[in-house]
Amino acid sequence: MAPEIPMWAKISQIWIDISMATFVLRMAPRARSGRNDCGLSRGKEMLEVPVDRDQRSRTRTISWHDPAISAEAARTLSGSDFVGGIMSGEIPAPPTFELIGFRLLEVEPGEVSGQFEPAEFHYNPMGGVHGGIVCFLLDSVMGLAVHSQLPAGRWFATLEMKTQLVRPISASTASLFALGKVVHPGARIATAESRLVDKSGKLFAHGTATCMILSETT
Repeated sequence: MAPEIPMWAKISQIWIDISMATFVLRMAPRARSGRNDCGLSRGKEMLEVPVDRDQRSRTRTISWHDPAISAEAARTLSGSDFVGGIMSGEIPAPPTFELIGFRLLEVEPGEVSGQFEPAEFHYNPMGGVHGGIVCFLLDSVMGLAVHSQLPAGRWFATLEMKTQLVRPISASTASLFALGKVVHPGARIATAESRLVDKSGKLFAHGTATCMILSETT
């Protein structure tokens, strides 16, 4: 004959059964609604957000040359010949120029300028041109301005740069021009300054940079 179950054990089992039933009833509406404890939809529904149908058709295709070609030219040509060659098209532009849509306009020893057309594919999540794009533009003209004064066998690397964004930029903004100029053409360390302006000279951003001068022996 099986031993009799103590009364306290029977009460405990009843309490567990009641608790489990209450839990199931509380969870049932959430399961039917397809939402988890955080109020997020389960499965694929969680990934679905309102989408501009026209945005899905917006595409952009780019092409570029082997970057090793320009990298080799940077180490063998004088700085003025190298930067001037990029401007004229004799030397392939860096892939980043093709990606962003930036081209050089003028090259003088210690001074470089280029043109940029703001577009939607430059946007940040807030609906304006990303600040990183502006940093790229200013860094490019400052670095190439430094490089334009170097002899063959020497090149540069940016050590530090600071950018001040003073006006918002969007796809409706007119063509912008990045202007870079050497401030101090040192033998080991060079500094430069830059501005991003429109055709009228209105300032959108400005920056400074410090570059290290490199060679095969450094």
